Amino acid sequence: MTQASVAEVVGALRHRYLRARRGDKTLILNESVALTEYRRKAAFCVLRIGRRPQVSDRPGRVWKVARADRQSSGLTVVG
Repeated sequence: MTQASVAEVVGALRHRYLRARRGDKTLILNESVALTEYRRKAAFCVLRIGRRPQVSDRPGRVWKVARADRQSSGLTVVG
């Protein structure tokens, strides 16, 4: 199944999932696992939270090895 078709299926199931009661949510979750071949927890997260963007504009932590720490192989956080 392509990513576009998975997104389409998840979009349709998500609408139903968010409005369903607990017993129905189990059935919808089982259906989504069978259709998308996601693991159960991943399917749960996608149905409940939605897909998150892959790229973040936020920079990550910068790690730098200080000269004194090279001998002990320690890392120092810069910034």
